This record gives sequence, structure tokens and C-alpha cells, in this order.
Amino acid sequence: MTRAKHLMVTGVAFMSVATLLSGSAALAAGSALKPATVVKKVATQAPTKLQLAAKSGTAVDVQTEADCTNHMLTAKVTNKTKGTITPDVTFNNQTPRWGSTQTIKPGETAYYLFAYSGNNLMVDVKVAVDTYAPLKLSPALYCTEPVTFMVTGASKSAVVGTLTNNSSLVAQTVLTRVGTGDIRTESLQPGESRLIAMPFTAFPGQTSAYVSIGTTAGYQGNYEVDLTEAGSIMLPLSSF
Repeated sequence: MTRAKHLMVTGVAFMSVATLLSGSAALAAGSALKPATVVKKVATQAPTKLQLAAKSGTAVDVQTEADCTNHMLTAKVTNKTKGTITPDVTFNNQTPRWGSTQTIKPGETAYYLFAYSGNNLMVDVKVAVDTYAPLKLSPALYCTEPVTFMVTGASKSAVVGTLTNNSSLVAQTVLTRVGTGDIRTESLQPGESRLIAMPFTAFPGQTSAYVSIGTTAGYQGNYEVDLTEAGSIMLPLSSF
């Protein structure tokens, strides 16, 4: 199990598998896939959201949830005190991209979001409230997905990471794309992992890049990579 790579989260919608495949018949030659077929296949996938670890403290209750399609972890924090609180919430000692400073009234709930890449991960979540002992929990993120992408580096000209075929029996033809850039293909043998680079050209002031990873069988996973945090790459637990 590895610790999660911290990525940037925003509310911008990701492109669909059908859009990723659109205009790329040459890349998917021989697959005979049509958008309607893709949509049907996606609908049969396992649920994308998983309820993970939960913990109750004196000041707050915390419930965590993983979105396996957009690779996002949510911490749902409910105020149990009689006063207004502003929790300090961190994921692997990093501040969330959404909800880093929120005031929560008694009985109300706030949401904190952390994006990640990879699979079979552990994230240390800490919720600290003044005068109360911090509440700590470590949800394990494991999603059922045919391919996994783990970011290892990013710049204003490329996103680099490891692409893994999670099937030990079936080869995968994988389509990759950064933003609206060129669609690239990778052919992975069963169980194969490969370091890939996806070049793109950032526009002036761009701080994040959207990555879509799809297969010709209809799967799609989405990521948003922070281009400003070169030091946020997480190491495998075995490295500690």
C-alpha cells in the first residue's frame, strides 16, 4: 500500500469516455466501439463512490468517502459542540484544496476534498479543533479499476506517471489525454506497469492539468494534477 499523491481538485467536469474516443477511430482501430456502447459499459462498472473509515470524537464526527472515478477523497465533518468551530483538516499533513478554512455551526456539516492518484493507498486524515484532542483516522483507498495511473511528476509541459494494467489475464489498450491535447495510446500486457509521459503546452498562469485515462472497453478515470507542487509526490509505505 502506498500513500496518496496530492492533486488539485476543482469542480470542472471531466470529458466522457465517448468524448475521449471521439475523433480517434485510428487509435481504437478494430475495437468497433460506438459512444452508446461505451455508455452502456460504463453503467455496468462497480459503484464509483465508496464509504470508508468513520470516527466519532468529542467535538466532531468524521466520515470519509472515495470517488473512484475522479480519484477524490472527501472528509465529511459534523460539529457536535454547542459553539461554532473552524476545524483544521489535513490529508497526509497537507491542506485540502476545497474547504481548507470553513466555519461550522453546531449540528452542521462541512466537506473537505483531497485528490489523489494511484490505488491501494492510505491517507492520514486529521481534524483538529481548538481545546479538543485531534481526531485521526487513516482510510484505505482501494478501487476496482482495470487500469491505474500514479502521478510521479508534472511540469508546464508534461505529466509523468506510472500506468498499470490491473488485470493479470487481459491486455489493455489505454487512451491517455491531458486537457484537450492529443490522445495517446498505450498497449499494456497483463499485469504490466509502465512509466509514461504525456506532453502538453500549459497556457500562461495555468496551475493544474486535467488527465483522462480510458480504455477501449469503456472505462474512464479522471485526475487533476497540480502543476505548482513539485514536492508533493508521495513515497510507498515500504520506503519508510
